[in-house]
Amino acid sequence: MADFRPTTIITNSFEITVPNTQYQQYDVAFQPEVKAPRRRWELISKLQTAIAPEVFNPRIIYDGNVILYSRQPLKLSGGNKGSFTMDAPRRSSTTGKDRGLTITLTHTASEVIHSKAVEDLIFKKRMTNEAAVAINLLQLIVRQEQQFTATSVTVRNGKAYYPFPSSKDRRPFKNLAGLEMWLGYHHSVRPGIGKMIITLDTSVATMYTSGNLLEHAMGFLKLRNIRDLSSREKTPHFRELERHLSKVLINIDTMGKKTKSIRGLILNAGQFRFTKGDEEKTVERHYMEAHNTRLKYPDAFGVRLSPDGAPPVVVPAELCHIIPGQLYRKRLPDSSKADMVAFSTSSPDARLRKIQQEVGKYQSSQYLREAGIAVKPEPMKINAKILNVPNLQFANGNVTPREGKWNLLNQKLVEPKNVLWSIVDFTNTALDGLTSVLRELHDCSNALGVRMDIPLTVHQGNAYRVIKELELALTQSINEFPVKSQAFRNFTVAPGKPLLDYRNNFVMVVILPPEAEAIRNTVKYWGDIQMGINTQCMRQDKLCPVRPPRSGNSQYYNNNVIKINVHVGGTNCHASGSSIMREIGDRPFMIIGADVSHPGPGSQKPSIASLVFSLDRHATRYAARMSVQHPRLELIDDLQAMMKDAVNTFGSINRVAPQRIFFYRDGVSEGEFSKIREIEIPAVQAAIQAAWQENKARDPLPKVTFIVVGKRHKTVLFPLPQQGDNKGNCFPGTTVDNDIVHPAECNFYLQSHAAIQGTSRSAHYTVLRDDNLQFQTNKLEALSFALCHVYSKATRSVSIPAPVYYADAACDRGKFHFDPDGRDLRFDDSSSVRSGEAPAFDIQPWRNTFKHVNLQLRNSMYFI
Repeated sequence: MADFRPTTIITNSFEITVPNTQYQQYDVAFQPEVKAPRRRWELISKLQTAIAPEVFNPRIIYDGNVILYSRQPLKLSGGNKGSFTMDAPRRSSTTGKDRGLTITLTHTASEVIHSKAVEDLIFKKRMTNEAAVAINLLQLIVRQEQQFTATSVTVRNGKAYYPFPSSKDRRPFKNLAGLEMWLGYHHSVRPGIGKMIITLDTSVATMYTSGNLLEHAMGFLKLRNIRDLSSREKTPHFRELERHLSKVLINIDTMGKKTKSIRGLILNAGQFRFTKGDEEKTVERHYMEAHNTRLKYPDAFGVRLSPDGAPPVVVPAELCHIIPGQLYRKRLPDSSKADMVAFSTSSPDARLRKIQQEVGKYQSSQYLREAGIAVKPEPMKINAKILNVPNLQFANGNVTPREGKWNLLNQKLVEPKNVLWSIVDFTNTALDGLTSVLRELHDCSNALGVRMDIPLTVHQGNAYRVIKELELALTQSINEFPVKSQAFRNFTVAPGKPLLDYRNNFVMVVILPPEAEAIRNTVKYWGDIQMGINTQCMRQDKLCPVRPPRSGNSQYYNNNVIKINVHVGGTNCHASGSSIMREIGDRPFMIIGADVSHPGPGSQKPSIASLVFSLDRHATRYAARMSVQHPRLELIDDLQAMMKDAVNTFGSINRVAPQRIFFYRDGVSEGEFSKIREIEIPAVQAAIQAAWQENKARDPLPKVTFIVVGKRHKTVLFPLPQQGDNKGNCFPGTTVDNDIVHPAECNFYLQSHAAIQGTSRSAHYTVLRDDNLQFQTNKLEALSFALCHVYSKATRSVSIPAPVYYADAACDRGKFHFDPDGRDLRFDDSSSVRSGEAPAFDIQPWRNTFKHVNLQLRNSMYFI
């Protein structure tokens, strides 16, 4: 029996023809220097359309920085070098006079670039430097039309562009005033097998809401009275507003069309005093005398236009207007995620229609036409396969997922645990409500085979003193344990043993208000770091009232029970009956997931690296190791040390060394693959060798398979009409390993889950090393698909293998490893600084402050 069934699908990739064209390369220099990319594009556009159109025919291809390409040698005044001066007035800071701008082009000594060099890759599967340059050139040609479009029509962000939208293509955030979402498109030129392709997909970006700055600030701070902006005492979130507006571009009523950047904010701007000549005056008086403008709100804030250290130039906010089409590059708060998901979600049919409408614009592109590039308007249809779904084993039989999900009704977990527990309620829930929670948890746990007898204590705590209340609840539990343990039906307690001797079976269930991130942070720090006690948080708004016999939100309670079971060392289900798991399971093996999470832009915080590794023969129980490293460093700094620890821990727990290791690495772009091969894979090998030498092991070194899992690609898989699931998506298990994959790598796309809403997103797997399965793609696909079915928090297959999800969860958990009440270093948004104020980042204080998980939880799945 085959392990899959064939199918045909549609993708959002479009085949392009590549002519045999040669290009000359030129260096570009601006004098004076032009730092703003938007401005550089405007100047090059003006150069070739208005200043010297006879020189630039056909049009040149510009990279937005210091290089441009031309199909023919440019007729420059100096032969290989030429300068063009244009009327681009800029006021000199030294003479006070307007000055022009000069653009100098210099022909480089590099070889002529041949667009056909891509054939080395797409046909011969050889990634040469010439092929890489040619692909980059094709990418630039495709982007030129959008890049040279007027900025008042389109906003550009790398490979994505966002046309100024109609009302249906833009939407403000419900709970985040001052920002709005725009619909746009992302396109990239990529190599396929035997062809070059353009991948085009919808994209959503966050923009600053344009308009009067004072009104913008009122909306952002959720104020109704402008007078509330008049003093520091009445604006407790003034610094938050300042961070929000940092570097935002504005127009000023008294300066015409000149664009200025906000460098900072000044309170009571109208009363700000400065010296002009020999006279000191206020900003309010200056605008009345110089511009005949009477300020309506002289006590409101203003903006500082001058850089740090220079004499302040202050303009009242009421005279400022935010320019439309400015990208918001800071991290959005969690409360805005629902808005973003709702706006960006569309059905597969609707998404494909938008893509097909947009691809038609390539046909009218002057740059593509002059380059001789044609884009086929029909999306590519390719052969694919749907992998067989692995059976999941429970204690009372097997379950076969249907359309990516399964039901826990009538199922018993494969390894349920007996649980001791207490409740701490920070919501002041009424007693009958707490009784309902107790009953529902008890009923759901017993139905799944997890034994949760009566709680040791039910404590209602004060949310303003979280740790004291947790400690009080723990003390009550310790005191109640000898008394209530006599009534336990499913947990045998040795006489005289205290509760903390059974802490591996103990869970503190904490009920939180709907928005309680600070409380949760403190709870997790207390449990994970200080006490080594498992905690399980439940949200009050999800605890539906229960009416007899069982009408509560059983799914939510079931999800909490299966997480509790995993916390205390149980196993919910496994896929060891699948053929691939049987094959690799004939020898001891480890599955590893690794990831790095980064702080938001402008944040003075480190990146968090994590490595999770399996501990059992089913690859369902995992432990995590974490470290902090320099911000936005993609390579894992402490990989060798964490990997050595993982191998030693596996050997200590299982009394046998692993013979096979499958390493799934998340979050790495294609541009980082060479560094992964040069640094991370050797680090894994070195860690294994060090562990073998340390333990004087005689067993052969384990074989290593190293796979990168990518989620940020833009390839989308669509079923043929009427051949998808009930939401119009491809069925879970749909896999593509031909046509649109990278020709020089062993790689494939796997859509392993069913979308709850909108269009499913596949994961892209690239196999950088494979000593175990010898690059047999069908087996690597089957293994990855099986691992997508054993994520302990879900009763559905997930989009990436469980160990990768766990690594991501462990990174997110890293913020709980810093004291939430610490005065020196805080892992929250208050660590952000204004532009120009950030000192060189010092990682050592963060490493000194980072607390490793309590030894009691070191090898548990506390992180889910």
